Amino acid sequence: MSREIRIAAASAALLALLALAWWGYSAYKKREFQGAVLLLVSDSTARLKESLSAPAPEAGMLAAHFKALESNSAAFGGLNSSRDRPLHQAAEEYVSEAHATLRRQVAVHGNRDAVADALRSLSGHIAAAGGRSEEWIREALARKKKLETAYFDYRLAVGGLEKSLDALRELRRQQTRIAAGGLLVDDDVLVAARARLLESSERLGAEVEAARKLSLPR
Repeated sequence: MSREIRIAAASAALLALLALAWWGYSAYKKREFQGAVLLLVSDSTARLKESLSAPAPEAGMLAAHFKALESNSAAFGGLNSSRDRPLHQAAEEYVSEAHATLRRQVAVHGNRDAVADALRSLSGHIAAAGGRSEEWIREALARKKKLETAYFDYRLAVGGLEKSLDALRELRRQQTRIAAGGLLVDDDVLVAARARLLESSERLGAEVEAARKLSLPR
């Protein structure tokens, strides 16, 4: 009987040891998962902050950060969300919105350049006019149409970026767990970026309105 008791006790001890080892391994893997998720959040925030804080961001910088955020967003698909599903969901939503924000910022940048090119093209054409030939008028009207198209696309892009900035502010209020760690983009950065966007949009709008009033020589 004593031998059976010893065997049973040894088996119980072994099972307890295995359970402890499994618990320790699971805890380690959970911490590892959480670290990987928070690293993606932190990197995305740093890139988003740099892009949104630049008064006149360069196209190359925006493209590089956009590509990196695209990779960060895709990386969530390779993580085992069962380790901490709420954290995974919150972080993935934030990084996905950050990625969308950069995509819209790239669109605003590109469309603003297109409007500026169209403005220069139209004003140059009118300034160089030597008369009012039919060909010249057709070209002037074509350039005005190109300006209107570029400006329409720009306004759409601005509206999209405004929505993204507002969405990020809302996520800050909702996702208290990761927001509390200071890993999300600061609200001040989002507010300032929105103000600069609207100011820039108003300036460009005034230039477009002035171009619309340019009179063709008679």
